[in-house]
Amino acid sequence: MPNRIEPYQDCPAMRAELASFLADHLEDGPEQAQWLERLAHWWDENPHAGDSPERGWVLREGRVLVGFLGLIPVRYAWRGQPVQALIATSWIVKPGCRNAALPMGMKLQRLASTHLLLDSTPSLEVQALISRFGWVGEMRARRTLLPLGTLGRLFAKLAGQQWPTLPKGRRITTAVGEVHSLARPWQEMGRLEKWTCPASLRWYAAARMRQHQFLGVVDEDGRLTSCLWLTRRSRCGIQLWMLLESFSTEADDAELRALASALVRREVRLPGPPAHLLSLLAFPQDSRWKDIRGLIRDEVLVCHFHALPSALKDVPKHTVMAEGDFGL
Repeated sequence: MPNRIEPYQDCPAMRAELASFLADHLEDGPEQAQWLERLAHWWDENPHAGDSPERGWVLREGRVLVGFLGLIPVRYAWRGQPVQALIATSWIVKPGCRNAALPMGMKLQRLASTHLLLDSTPSLEVQALISRFGWVGEMRARRTLLPLGTLGRLFAKLAGQQWPTLPKGRRITTAVGEVHSLARPWQEMGRLEKWTCPASLRWYAAARMRQHQFLGVVDEDGRLTSCLWLTRRSRCGIQLWMLLESFSTEADDAELRALASALVRREVRLPGPPAHLLSLLAFPQDSRWKDIRGLIRDEVLVCHFHALPSALKDVPKHTVMAEGDFGL
């Protein structure tokens, strides 16, 4: 029976069929009900879903669904203007049908002429394919580990680490609902980076696949100036908070360091058992946290790929862990 690729046409019946297929064919993945929640998060709750009608493609063998490559619309900023972006996600194909699914990759690549494309969870086969298409792979991030609590205070004192405090009239919050506005949706005009607004913050906080812990600085009117996104990790029984993103519209990093200090000194209460370490991650082009003294400073392997649209080929891109479908 011939195979055919067609655009995914979202509707309740199609979504139910897709959720069933994904639950059946992704080993150790979400159940069908969780997939339905995840699809709703991508396309119904996403504040930037209306930026693009693209939702991906399905592969059919006759009438039977045997493959899917999804797209999640998101928004980026360049010189103060919004840039359309699409996250490639969940390229899942029934065994025996993979060759028939390869044209999906070509369809995805054609969108690179007009969209920023992102993929932060590609399989090894997909990595090889999109690398041939010219996607940029960012495979390493810089890590600094800081102890928290009493040990963190002692380590900072011995290392001579000076932590700044917040300006008068600003405070720390862990609730995205307390953010009513931002100075602007980007940090620096001269690079391509995520568009950040109150709606996008709430959307990321509500992600289905991972806890995303918000830690922000707001003024009396709920205007956000800086924030961190964290997620909980456990290594050999040691609890830690891993940094996913640093955002600030301030001229320096003082507020971001004040947030890190609040974690080190346990001056802010986060959900779950107390963590022992803070893992500060940054990509090589990001100078933040470079001069922070830590217990350990090393590199970790990551897997973030992107393709720039033709009009932005020579534009620098600011990359963070909280990109693509990493945690969505």
